Amino acid sequence: MKICIFAILSFIISATAYAGCRNDMPRQTPTAHFIDHGDGTVTHMTTGLMWMRCRAGTVWTGSGCGSVGNQNRSWLGALQNAQNTTFAGYTDWRVPNLKELNSIVDRSCTWPAVNSEIFPDLINGLYLVVTPVTTNANKIWSINLHYDGSFNNSFDKTSGVHYLYLVRDAD
Repeated sequence: MKICIFAILSFIISATAYAGCRNDMPRQTPTAHFIDHGDGTVTHMTTGLMWMRCRAGTVWTGSGCGSVGNQNRSWLGALQNAQNTTFAGYTDWRVPNLKELNSIVDRSCTWPAVNSEIFPDLINGLYLVVTPVTTNANKIWSINLHYDGSFNNSFDKTSGVHYLYLVRDAD
Protein backbone atom coordinates (compact mmCIF):
# COMPACT_ATOMS: atom_id res chain seq x y z
CA MET A 1 0.00 0.00 0.00
CA LYS A 2 2.81 2.43 0.85
CA ILE A 3 4.51 1.72 -2.47
CA CYS A 4 1.29 2.38 -4.38
CA ILE A 5 0.69 5.70 -2.59
CA PHE A 6 4.32 6.69 -3.15
CA ALA A 7 4.01 5.91 -6.88
CA ILE A 8 0.84 7.99 -7.17
CA LEU A 9 2.37 10.92 -5.29
CA SER A 10 5.51 10.72 -7.42
CA PHE A 11 3.41 10.85 -10.59
CA ILE A 12 1.43 13.85 -9.31
CA ILE A 13 4.59 15.71 -8.31
CA SER A 14 6.32 15.00 -11.63
CA ALA A 15 3.22 15.99 -13.64
CA THR A 16 2.94 19.22 -11.64
CA ALA A 17 6.63 20.00 -12.15
CA TYR A 18 6.18 20.04 -15.94
CA ALA A 19 2.98 22.10 -16.03
CA GLY A 20 3.69 25.66 -17.17
CA CYS A 21 6.99 26.83 -18.61
CA ARG A 22 10.43 25.46 -17.87
CA ASN A 23 12.80 27.87 -16.22
CA ASP A 24 15.89 26.18 -17.72
CA MET A 25 14.86 26.94 -21.32
CA PRO A 26 14.28 30.27 -23.05
CA ARG A 27 10.74 30.91 -24.23
CA GLN A 28 10.38 29.98 -27.91
CA THR A 29 7.47 32.35 -28.58
CA PRO A 30 7.88 35.24 -26.14
CA THR A 31 5.35 38.04 -26.16
CA ALA A 32 8.02 40.35 -27.62
CA HIS A 33 7.91 38.27 -30.84
CA PHE A 34 4.33 39.39 -31.50
CA ILE A 35 2.82 42.72 -32.52
CA ASP A 36 -0.55 43.19 -30.84
CA HIS A 37 -2.81 45.21 -33.15
CA GLY A 38 -5.36 45.82 -30.38
CA ASP A 39 -8.21 44.39 -32.47
CA GLY A 40 -7.99 40.70 -31.57
CA THR A 41 -5.14 40.00 -33.98
CA VAL A 42 -1.40 39.64 -33.55
CA THR A 43 1.43 39.39 -36.04
CA HIS A 44 4.16 36.88 -35.31
CA MET A 45 7.30 38.77 -36.32
CA THR A 46 9.30 35.56 -36.77
CA THR A 47 7.01 34.27 -39.54
CA GLY A 48 5.15 37.39 -40.69
CA LEU A 49 1.81 35.64 -40.11
CA MET A 50 -1.19 37.40 -38.60
CA TRP A 51 -3.24 35.29 -36.16
CA MET A 52 -6.63 35.71 -34.60
CA ARG A 53 -6.03 35.67 -30.86
CA CYS A 54 -9.23 33.71 -30.22
CA ARG A 55 -10.15 30.33 -31.63
CA ALA A 56 -13.11 29.88 -33.99
CA GLY A 57 -16.38 30.10 -32.08
CA THR A 58 -15.04 32.76 -29.73
CA VAL A 59 -14.58 36.49 -30.16
CA TRP A 60 -12.07 39.03 -28.85
CA THR A 61 -13.61 41.11 -26.03
CA GLY A 62 -10.72 43.56 -25.63
CA SER A 63 -9.08 41.61 -22.83
CA GLY A 64 -9.86 37.97 -23.60
CA CYS A 65 -12.09 35.69 -25.60
CA GLY A 66 -15.83 35.22 -25.19
CA SER A 67 -17.86 32.34 -26.58
CA VAL A 68 -20.22 33.07 -29.47
CA GLY A 69 -21.00 29.64 -30.87
CA ASN A 70 -19.77 26.20 -31.79
CA GLN A 71 -16.06 25.96 -31.10
CA ASN A 72 -15.45 22.54 -32.69
CA ARG A 73 -14.95 22.31 -36.41
CA SER A 74 -14.91 19.47 -38.88
CA TRP A 75 -12.31 19.71 -41.62
CA LEU A 76 -14.87 20.90 -44.19
CA GLY A 77 -16.49 23.17 -41.57
CA ALA A 78 -13.10 24.72 -40.82
CA LEU A 79 -12.44 25.46 -44.48
CA GLN A 80 -15.91 27.00 -44.85
CA ASN A 81 -15.50 28.97 -41.62
CA ALA A 82 -12.22 30.46 -42.84
CA GLN A 83 -13.66 31.29 -46.26
CA ASN A 84 -16.64 33.09 -44.71
CA THR A 85 -14.77 34.98 -42.00
CA THR A 86 -14.37 38.72 -41.99
CA PHE A 87 -12.47 39.92 -38.95
CA ALA A 88 -10.53 43.10 -38.14
CA GLY A 89 -11.23 44.31 -41.68
CA TYR A 90 -9.69 41.26 -43.40
CA THR A 91 -11.45 38.63 -45.50
CA ASP A 92 -8.46 36.42 -46.40
CA TRP A 93 -8.36 34.27 -43.24
CA ARG A 94 -7.47 30.61 -43.71
CA VAL A 95 -6.84 27.39 -41.83
CA PRO A 96 -3.10 27.16 -41.07
CA ASN A 97 -0.92 24.37 -42.34
CA LEU A 98 1.10 22.19 -39.98
CA LYS A 99 4.27 24.29 -40.25
CA GLU A 100 2.38 27.53 -39.60
CA LEU A 101 0.52 26.31 -36.51
CA ASN A 102 3.69 24.66 -35.24
CA SER A 103 5.44 28.07 -35.46
CA ILE A 104 3.45 29.37 -32.46
CA VAL A 105 4.08 26.27 -30.31
CA ASP A 106 6.38 26.88 -27.37
CA ARG A 107 7.96 23.54 -26.48
CA SER A 108 9.43 25.01 -23.30
CA CYS A 109 5.84 25.17 -21.98
CA THR A 110 2.97 22.78 -21.39
CA TRP A 111 -0.62 23.33 -20.35
CA PRO A 112 -0.70 25.37 -22.63
CA ALA A 113 2.10 24.89 -25.15
CA VAL A 114 1.53 28.36 -26.64
CA ASN A 115 2.02 31.83 -25.22
CA SER A 116 -1.10 32.33 -23.10
CA GLU A 117 -0.60 36.11 -23.04
CA ILE A 118 -1.01 36.14 -26.82
CA PHE A 119 -3.59 33.33 -27.10
CA PRO A 120 -5.49 33.76 -23.81
CA ASP A 121 -8.33 31.32 -24.21
CA LEU A 122 -6.70 28.11 -25.35
CA ILE A 123 -8.54 25.01 -24.17
CA ASN A 124 -7.53 21.39 -24.01
CA GLY A 125 -7.91 19.66 -27.34
CA LEU A 126 -6.46 19.11 -30.77
CA TYR A 127 -6.22 22.03 -33.18
CA LEU A 128 -6.86 21.60 -36.87
CA VAL A 129 -4.50 22.22 -39.79
CA VAL A 130 -4.97 21.65 -43.52
CA THR A 131 -1.89 19.46 -43.98
CA PRO A 132 -2.86 15.97 -45.19
CA VAL A 133 -1.34 12.76 -43.90
CA THR A 134 0.55 11.46 -46.93
CA THR A 135 -0.14 7.81 -46.11
CA ASN A 136 -3.93 8.23 -45.79
CA ALA A 137 -5.90 10.68 -47.94
CA ASN A 138 -8.82 10.70 -45.45
CA LYS A 139 -6.67 11.95 -42.58
CA ILE A 140 -5.08 15.30 -41.78
CA TRP A 141 -2.71 16.44 -39.07
CA SER A 142 -3.65 18.30 -35.91
CA ILE A 143 -1.59 19.71 -33.04
CA ASN A 144 -2.17 19.42 -29.31
CA LEU A 145 -1.63 23.07 -28.39
CA HIS A 146 -2.72 22.55 -24.83
CA TYR A 147 -0.51 19.75 -23.62
CA ASP A 148 2.84 19.73 -25.41
CA GLY A 149 2.52 20.77 -29.04
CA SER A 150 2.66 17.18 -30.25
CA PHE A 151 1.37 16.24 -33.69
CA ASN A 152 -1.56 13.89 -34.18
CA ASN A 153 -2.31 12.24 -37.52
CA SER A 154 -5.56 10.55 -36.58
CA PHE A 155 -7.95 13.34 -37.57
CA ASP A 156 -10.50 11.95 -39.99
CA LYS A 157 -11.55 14.57 -42.55
CA THR A 158 -15.02 13.09 -42.85
CA SER A 159 -16.09 12.68 -39.23
CA GLY A 160 -13.81 14.31 -36.63
CA VAL A 161 -14.10 17.73 -35.01
CA HIS A 162 -11.28 19.83 -33.61
CA TYR A 163 -10.59 23.38 -32.50
CA LEU A 164 -9.32 26.00 -34.91
CA TYR A 165 -7.21 29.14 -35.06
CA LEU A 166 -7.30 31.21 -38.25
CA VAL A 167 -4.28 32.86 -39.86
CA ARG A 168 -3.46 35.12 -42.78
CA ASP A 169 -0.35 36.48 -44.41
CA ALA A 170 0.36 39.87 -42.85
CA ASP A 171 0.42 42.86 -45.16
